[in-house]
Amino acid sequence: MDKHDNLTSAAGARSAQQASQGGFALLIALIATVIPLLLIMGASSISMTSRMTRLERESNDERALAAAEAGIDLAVYMASTPAGLISNSVVTRNLGGGVSFRLTPKFLLTDGRDNDDEGQPSPAVDEQPDENIWEIQVVGTYRNTSRRIAAYLGPQPPLPYTVTGALMMTGVPDPGELQVYGFSRIRGFNYNFTTGAVTGSGDVAGISVTEPHTVPELLSSIPLLDRPNIMGTTPSPSLSTTAQSIDLAEIQLSIQNSANIVLTNSTYSNLQFGRSTPAPGQWNIIYRAGNVRFMGNTRGAGIMFITGDLRVEGTFRFDGIVYLLGNAQLHGTSCNFYGTVVTGPDTSHFELAGTSHVKYSSQAISLASAVLPTKYLVFNGWQELSRP
Repeated sequence: MDKHDNLTSAAGARSAQQASQGGFALLIALIATVIPLLLIMGASSISMTSRMTRLERESNDERALAAAEAGIDLAVYMASTPAGLISNSVVTRNLGGGVSFRLTPKFLLTDGRDNDDEGQPSPAVDEQPDENIWEIQVVGTYRNTSRRIAAYLGPQPPLPYTVTGALMMTGVPDPGELQVYGFSRIRGFNYNFTTGAVTGSGDVAGISVTEPHTVPELLSSIPLLDRPNIMGTTPSPSLSTTAQSIDLAEIQLSIQNSANIVLTNSTYSNLQFGRSTPAPGQWNIIYRAGNVRFMGNTRGAGIMFITGDLRVEGTFRFDGIVYLLGNAQLHGTSCNFYGTVVTGPDTSHFELAGTSHVKYSSQAISLASAVLPTKYLVFNGWQELSRP
């Protein structure tokens, strides 16, 4: 082999070695580039999976909580019905899609426990007015996730409004059609119905009307000579307005559903349908669909709702609250209402004649309201309990 061949062979070896080194360097470069990418992608995938898991868990938590809140909504609805809530009963609902709830109402006033932890001596029983409340425990579930909350429902006030007049009107009669003449009076002074004497405190207006009606509107409906016969906290005629709303439709439904006396006739003579004295009296919930006329010697007590007109003749007394959607003609020789009379928006004629009186009495209103079924609709908030 000559010198030229040796040189050629050496050059080929060097070229092959360089090619091999170049391929190895490329492999190293690829590995150096790909591995970080793979690490980044892996970390990103792990992070994304963790995030999705966390979001799914949070979504499940929210759906379970929404299910529990749906249980509270059902409890509030049940409390508004005549049947009401039943202590320690269990109510379940399947809302579909893996969502459900279980609610258990408990009446704290009669559960035999000191629920507000006032440190009563053993055994700790504190069934006081401050425990007159329903505790509603609800477990809401979505798939395998559950949330448990407790809400508290307090009693609704006996009347959904404040009495501001011996006669409370939600509308204004036609001009000149609010008549109080003869020996008749409308008095906003606070009377003790037992003694017939004024208590000296807590007086209201003779007549109050709901806004947007005004005192000038009321004046236009009262004949000039009758105005001194309307007395109360302001000079005669004692008139006022109130901004509160009186939902007569809701009140009518409540009384209709809970009435223990339903007047089926249009005329009654010498009817005895309740009494305020002697104590504790007999206070009723009375409902009449249509007109009614009382004659002779008639007496009643409680809460009475009349969807039509009211006509009174002879001797009559009623203690409590009267709701009247129609017109009134009170012509009794001795006709007395102790409490308040509430008229509807369509009452166009209201007439007191003879010796008819409407006298405000907070005492009669309070005792009459006590016969209404107590509804626990006042939402006092909720709290989350430990998970079941």
